[in-house]
Amino acid sequence: MNTEKIWSDYKNELTFYIKSKVSNDHDTEELLQEILMRIHSKHHTLQSSKCLKTWIYQISKNAIIDFYRRTKNTSTPYCESLYQYTEIEHPFTECLIPLIKTLPLEKQELLLAIDIQEIPQKEYAEHIGISYSTLKSRVQKAREELRHAFDNCCHMSFDMNNKVIDYKIKKGVKPPSDNDS
Repeated sequence: MNTEKIWSDYKNELTFYIKSKVSNDHDTEELLQEILMRIHSKHHTLQSSKCLKTWIYQISKNAIIDFYRRTKNTSTPYCESLYQYTEIEHPFTECLIPLIKTLPLEKQELLLAIDIQEIPQKEYAEHIGISYSTLKSRVQKAREELRHAFDNCCHMSFDMNNKVIDYKIKKGVKPPSDNDS
């Protein structure tokens, strides 16, 4: 698939996505151009056209993160959910950070770095001085513990792809809030 075809198929969708993450049209246009250049220079790395949409959104997400790092704009809350691109935003994402803060400190720091700040796992492993495989194992265990915290707090409904489609707070459970930490 060539860059022009990719761009014509996804430009409008990406524009909407970027506008939801940045505050003005000028930044949106700059990011669109940057993303186009990244797609063009890296389209040969795409292994399967089945992964095209995910690949494009990963490039877009990284470009937006780089934009905020460059501008050091911390006033815009970009990283509020565990998974930055989902088909539907779920209201339970507002509970994510407070639930992470209920975990042991090491697991909190790990999930906040990897899933909220989106620091690449290899980079984070080097930063804290452990092997990449050890870090991957720790991330998996921390995510399992976070899932357990969600299970203790809420009844969740899943679709056929195991994505959360609805939740209800369990009776008698007070979900954690940012004020609790």
